[in-house]
Amino acid sequence: MASATVGLLQSNSHTKWKPTPEKNEVYRKIMQDSTWADGLRGIAAVYVMFSHMTLAFARYIVAPCISENGPSHLMQKPIFRLVAQGPAWVASFIILSGFVNSLRPIKLAKAGQVESALSNLSTSAFRRSFRLFLPALAATVGSWVMCQMGAYETARNSDAYWLSITSPKRSQSWGTAIDDLIRAVVNTWTFDPNNSYDQPQWALLYLLLGSMICFTCLLTVVNLTSRYRVLVVLACWRWGFNWDVKIGARTSCHLIQQHPC
Repeated sequence: MASATVGLLQSNSHTKWKPTPEKNEVYRKIMQDSTWADGLRGIAAVYVMFSHMTLAFARYIVAPCISENGPSHLMQKPIFRLVAQGPAWVASFIILSGFVNSLRPIKLAKAGQVESALSNLSTSAFRRSFRLFLPALAATVGSWVMCQMGAYETARNSDAYWLSITSPKRSQSWGTAIDDLIRAVVNTWTFDPNNSYDQPQWALLYLLLGSMICFTCLLTVVNLTSRYRVLVVLACWRWGFNWDVKIGARTSCHLIQQHPC
């Protein structure tokens, strides 16, 4: 599949694209294979790491220019500045995850294997929670142990902004440390996620929420034909904007009540 993808791109690199049955079949096979999406998710993860390094050691790149009316650095210009834009890559990762999670149930549904598709959705929804929770728990516990051993003290007192604000402080006692660990694990999976031992875990709640919405939508449309499936998904997509506004508004009100200015 990878060689077919490369061959297709090379064949179209110097010629105007013209649809043919052969090309359409290759495109169809590519879209039914998740290998390329997994590769793009890996690239997105690498660029998220780059954005964290930028926040730590080169924060000036995050802004579009050096000063309000000043010139722009090369890495602040369009395209180049994507290296420092972590949220864009997080969004890409979430979209690609939705594609990968949806691929197999839709393939089974199109093949007429509706019961297998429903079974796959059931197991996928169950496994997805553990695939997110267990690695996050392991990372939190590992970071907690390092913190209690004093591994973050140098970073906390450094001039690197992102390192200093995301490096946790050692607990005053082991009893307090256990309480801090439990609070960090719980806070990862609540709105306003704040895991002091692994700050980037703020995105996991939204990955889980998006996955559950995706599985619920697939459960609704898995028994429909392709045409009606697309129509229902488009309607849910449009309606989803209203959900986002309401959920966001309620979350904002809750945060204001908890943390008034």
